[in-house]
Amino acid sequence: MGGEFLDLISQAGLIVKLVLVTLFGASIMSWALIVYKWRALRGGAEDTEAFLDAYRHDSLEAVFQAAGELGRSSLAVIFLSGCEVMQRGARPEGQKLTPELASDHEQKLSRAIQWSARSERQHAERGLTFLATVGSSAPFVGL
Repeated sequence: MGGEFLDLISQAGLIVKLVLVTLFGASIMSWALIVYKWRALRGGAEDTEAFLDAYRHDSLEAVFQAAGELGRSSLAVIFLSGCEVMQRGARPEGQKLTPELASDHEQKLSRAIQWSARSERQHAERGLTFLATVGSSAPFVGL
């Protein structure tokens, strides 16, 4: 049976061979991307669970340290970006917090969290366009 299949391929025209090579390459790339995404999501879920456990039960310093060690967790990364803005906006001792300063700081914090969340989302979605394209077009060419 295997010999018949190889004979069939060897007798095929150039276009058929190119289509088969393209399909084979797309299949290998798809499986590699699926395995990569699966491992990344599994690791992210584990780190997020550990971060949330620290967030619920530990001191702020311990949560900050845990977030630094749990880089696969999107929540930890977003938390750290918020902490960075909070540290930059810390007032010297004795300086009064005016409503304008509080509002400005709140806007900076909100923007930093939104940017970080958007960046994490883009990172998580990387490669999905390829999988969607292969998944939607492959049935038409026999993959």
